[in-house]
Formats: sequence, structure tokens, C-alpha cells
Amino acid sequence: MKSIAEIASSEEIALFNQAFVAVVIRSGVAGYSKSGRNMPPELAFLLVPLALHLPTRESLPSHSSTQMQKWIREHPLHLVKLEIRVLAMKPFVGAGLRFGTRHGVIRSVDGQLAAGGLRRKPRDFSQSKEVRDCVQKASFLGRWFARQPDEATLLAMWGLRP
Repeated sequence: MKSIAEIASSEEIALFNQAFVAVVIRSGVAGYSKSGRNMPPELAFLLVPLALHLPTRESLPSHSSTQMQKWIREHPLHLVKLEIRVLAMKPFVGAGLRFGTRHGVIRSVDGQLAAGGLRRKPRDFSQSKEVRDCVQKASFLGRWFARQPDEATLLAMWGLRP
């Protein structure tokens, strides 16, 4: 298995660093868990590309009660190149999952993902609006994903296979 350094540029490694990706995943997992269930790990590989892609992020509905299949039909441009983005982000999502699990930000419970704790932020810590938006939309996506019947159906709606 190749390391991220062997397959990605230094710019990609900086942009999609494993700590940031772990926080995005954790936010989605925490949103999903509001349903009373833990999130299937496969969904992290869809969640991250959707949360980080600005055009998709900006057009996502504001309520998780919005019918996902109807929204996808009304926004077909978001399916264009989605599979390519999902595949391109796969090593970064995997690294984020490993980092998050190693540091307790994400937990594995019976093969599903559960949100772990976050440490207190340093006083001088500040997030850009874009980082906040990514994390907030990941939480929304987690809640939205949890409303779907199962992960295979959810992935199929987005034109993907498990």
C-alpha cells in the first residue's frame, strides 16, 4: 500500500491534512448519531467529498427532512465527476479515519463509526469561515444520511456502489 506522500502533491497533503479530515468525519458521525445509530464507515468516503466541494456544499438543503432523492434529481450537476472526487479523496479519508481513531476523535463500535471527544481548542485558535462551513455541512450530511433506508440505497442515489 502506497503512502499519501507517494500519491499526492504536497499541496494536497496540506489542504486535506488528516486532522482536518478527521474533524470533518467526526462532525458527520456526530450528526448521524442523532438518529440513535452509529454511522457505517463507507459513508465517510461520500461525506468528505460532498462537505469539502464548495458548489455542492453551498447548494445543499438547509433541512435534513428534504427528500434526498428529489434533491439529487433537481441538482444533477453535483453528480458530475462525483465518483472521480470520491476516488481521489479515498486516501485522505482513510488517513483521516486512522488519525481520528488513533486520537479518539472517532471511535469504532461494532464496525460502525461513533463520535469521540474533541479536546478543548487553544485560546488563540480560530477557524476560517470555509472550515466552519465544511464542518457544519458535514454534520448536516450525517443527519441527512441517517434518514435514508440503508447505505447501499444512499450510495446508489449518488450514483456510487459500496
